[in-house]
Amino acid sequence: MRIWARPALKILRAKRGYTAKALAEELGLTRQWWTEVENRRRSTSPQTAQNVCRLLGAEFDELFEIEP
Repeated sequence: MRIWARPALKILRAKRGYTAKALAEELGLTRQWWTEVENRRRSTSPQTAQNVCRLLGAEFDELFEIEP
């Protein structure tokens, strides 16, 4: 199972006032790794996806999609 970011993630992150670097630091990740997730060059873990949803106040299906 792979979890991919939806385009809405980048939009909501900016709307909530986070830069990619700030959100990555909040999640304990590097900016480079997080940027790859947002640009769909890398999938993410269920735990990271859950933490992003919590930080941005959004539902999983709004920000991520699952590829079986």
